[in-house]
Amino acid sequence: MRFLVDERDVLGPILREVPEFVRFYNEEREKRIGFIRWFRDFEISDGYSAYASYLKCAIYYGKSPISFKDAHVMAHEIMHLIRYQENDLLDLSYQKEARDLVQKLLEMLEDPIIDLFLYKNYNFDIRSTYLSDIDFCRKNIGKEAEDGLSKLINGVDLAKTILRWDLIDQSLRGSWYSYLDWYKVLRPVSFQIGKEIADIVRVHGPQTIERQEKIIEIIINRYNLKDIISILY
Repeated sequence: MRFLVDERDVLGPILREVPEFVRFYNEEREKRIGFIRWFRDFEISDGYSAYASYLKCAIYYGKSPISFKDAHVMAHEIMHLIRYQENDLLDLSYQKEARDLVQKLLEMLEDPIIDLFLYKNYNFDIRSTYLSDIDFCRKNIGKEAEDGLSKLINGVDLAKTILRWDLIDQSLRGSWYSYLDWYKVLRPVSFQIGKEIADIVRVHGPQTIERQEKIIEIIINRYNLKDIISILY
């Protein structure tokens, strides 16, 4: 069930309580993008606080945003829409069975770029979001998947998390290192895939579409994905 909600009703609490979000709203939201549709989604997938729909220029959220962590999540989704409208983002063609994999690949490339921008320019508390994410995973994810595609999807998801934690000062990564040790035991194959893919992204850098295309090309070749994913140039 989804309900359309006025933006000021959605964002009012964090606009009143979170100075970082006020600055972001004034500088980025109001100056760089027009109308956004906001929907309260009462059936949002587990593990997601919010998500953006590029084609509808809409943001769907679960619970009403009230905290510093919520402020980061809302700013993050707004930036997804801004980047989509202002940039030629990576475009992939894929078979039906690769839909989830492609979604994870695009998240892996885009999410750290957005969070670095929010952290450097507005000092958002991204670490709190990351801690909540790994706490959710500890409580909810299962053991290693049986099939190769699911192992790869889980590995890409881990790579995204690795790249996001690269943004956090090493002295504040204790919980993250503990989580990695736990994950390695739970999902050894996906763990190794995640490390390999994170290293590919680190080497080539995801900052431009040309670099992202190179990263995806390497992943397609390394994991034999030519039959299900291709790059649209």
